[in-house]
Amino acid sequence: MLVYIAFFTSDSVSVERGDALWTAVLGLVIATISWSLPRPKDAGSPSRWSQLIDAAMISLAGWIMLAAFSTSPPGNLRQATNEAWWWVTAAALFTSMRRLLVDDHSKRAALVLLVGASVMQSVHAMHQQWVSLPRTLAEYRADPDRVLQLAQIDAPESSAARMVFENRLIDGGPTGAFALANSLAAVLVIGYLVLGCGFVICYKNLSPGMKLGGAAITGWMFVPLVYTHSRSGLFAVIIGVAVLTILLLSVKWSRCGSDKSRSRLLWRCSLASLWTLIAAFAVIVLGKAEWTAQAPASLAFRFQYWRSTWAMILDRPLWGVGPGNFQAIYPRYRESTAIESIAEPHNFFFETLAAGGFVAAFLLIVLAIAIVMTIKTQTMSKQEHQANHREMKEDLGPDEIGRWWWLGGGCSLLLIWLLGLVTGQSPDWESQIFSVPAALVVMFLSWRATSVFSPDAITCGQRFGIVTLPAMTALLLHLVVSGGWSVPGIATWLWLLIAIQVPRYPLRNLQYSEPSSFKIAPIVVGLALLATLRWMSIVPTENAGALIRRAMYAESHRQGDRAADYYEQAIMADPWSAEAALRLSQSYLGQAMRQPDHIVREKWQRAVSLTLGRFPADPALMRIVAIQPLHLYQRFGQDADLQLAEQLFSRAIEASPTDAALAAQYAEIAEQFGDDRLAVSEAQRAIRLSELGENMERRLWMQPILDVRPLGEAAATGPILRPASELLESQLAVSQNQLDTNGVQRENE
Repeated sequence: MLVYIAFFTSDSVSVERGDALWTAVLGLVIATISWSLPRPKDAGSPSRWSQLIDAAMISLAGWIMLAAFSTSPPGNLRQATNEAWWWVTAAALFTSMRRLLVDDHSKRAALVLLVGASVMQSVHAMHQQWVSLPRTLAEYRADPDRVLQLAQIDAPESSAARMVFENRLIDGGPTGAFALANSLAAVLVIGYLVLGCGFVICYKNLSPGMKLGGAAITGWMFVPLVYTHSRSGLFAVIIGVAVLTILLLSVKWSRCGSDKSRSRLLWRCSLASLWTLIAAFAVIVLGKAEWTAQAPASLAFRFQYWRSTWAMILDRPLWGVGPGNFQAIYPRYRESTAIESIAEPHNFFFETLAAGGFVAAFLLIVLAIAIVMTIKTQTMSKQEHQANHREMKEDLGPDEIGRWWWLGGGCSLLLIWLLGLVTGQSPDWESQIFSVPAALVVMFLSWRATSVFSPDAITCGQRFGIVTLPAMTALLLHLVVSGGWSVPGIATWLWLLIAIQVPRYPLRNLQYSEPSSFKIAPIVVGLALLATLRWMSIVPTENAGALIRRAMYAESHRQGDRAADYYEQAIMADPWSAEAALRLSQSYLGQAMRQPDHIVREKWQRAVSLTLGRFPADPALMRIVAIQPLHLYQRFGQDADLQLAEQLFSRAIEASPTDAALAAQYAEIAEQFGDDRLAVSEAQRAIRLSELGENMERRLWMQPILDVRPLGEAAATGPILRPASELLESQLAVSQNQLDTNGVQRENE
């Protein structure tokens, strides 16, 4: 599962689209097995706080699933349930990890695998920085339209969308297997800290060659983190090193000794802290001035997101907006000076609040309290843990238990490559040639290095705390301003770090009960959840997706009727998704452009109504749909099309009142209707909104809108777009002159 997550991270809005459904299958299978396993003999009884962790996590996932159904409509039930299944998967994985990662060797193997995944991402990132991105940039400069088409991005020339794409291509930095640089930074942060903390802990037991290699690998992990331009990631590393220092000082003073080895350990920790601070200072001073100068503005944007989210939740305190619906509801509450429409609040607490209201936030707080109390109460004495360590070495040596981890991970890696070849969704093979061998080498060296831990220096529990707590703290800090729970490629590693800290019960030995003591209830519940997941989400999503691909193939071969039939079948296959209905409306629109038949128009109007009915709260979807009747008006000049466009754009403006482009388009429609006062009012509002925030992307000359006039054959191949500033400038002057003339006439009368 951890190897799968490293390749299929499901970043950004991918979870809403259903990319994490097979991740959910794996998570539920793991939970079914782990919950049904017999309890180890002589295992310590879980405390009440430990039991509360599972109860709070499962309750949180269940509440989020209820919120998905309670908030759709106006939200979209397909997107909401797709994300809700990830919350269920998170609960399944976390509770499973607490049961499976109970012995020190399994914890050690899991952390080594985490390091390997981070190293793989780091090498992938640097391959992008040095090879892939320069090559893509050269291709874009040679033929920008072709690159945009391959990326499936609609960005006309001189538009804000094209400028955003160009800025990210030139200055955005690498993303690894993720969609966003900040997501990559999260994995690099935890990999850097886990590797660095482990290096500090076992430094004195390493050979000179291992010491040199460990220092080089740790330093390497810092390089791609800098290239991501993630301010929160760098700050999180600094805090993580500070936490490491505090932990080592606590160990030192708790022993009240003057052992030279511990003094050296503290000295090395101080040097590591100083090195990190110097590196961070060098990045700030020698790096791009824009990167540091924009830090206050970036933080101010976060406060805008959180204020808008808070206002959103005050209107929906019980359920929030539901999982998967934040991006659609947020524009209604977005502040007028905010620059962009975001997919999530950039804060894990506010994301929980938005997905499930105050009840979900309360459950998250209960979970956090239970985890902290369990860490405090579920500790072993030094002698008890040393005895446990000796028993484990006698019953199952580290090489034997590690063999199972590497067998499972290796099989997963092989299956991922084979499935990639079969399905055409393979990883980036060019970077894999470098990243996978590098990860394997580092994992081997890490496994060898940690095998020489001395149990009498620092207890096993203290070692894992020193390795995991700094990384866990740093990642949570990073997620406060740059992410949330809804990215499996990040959240899974966080649950892993927490689970290592709070196992279900303290393990006394590795002897398990007889197979007859397997629990039946978890198997029944797990199978029921898997069946529900299959029939509620996987089957309709995959069937509809296959039909949509057939329809697109038919369209590419100019088989419009067959494509429409496939879209109709896709709508029936997935009764919750709006994608097939939207594509069907676009297909019928193309037919209506070629043959103005009333039957085709009726089919098109039905598809439009069906699209909006499946996701009535999304202003972006409304805009896409509203352009269709406006395009028809350009082609044929029928008033009914203009009236429908006016209704749809009015709804879109109500759902996104701070969108300057929507206001400019509505002004054009009002002017064509002859409502000069409304046209002037909306034009002035569009100009005012475009000037707020002092952001270039909002300028009207970068916002292409439709020219609202009958244009005949010129619009047959596509809608005619012009910069909003150009259209508003001429029409604002004409409308204002008409208003002045009408005022003079009224005064004369």
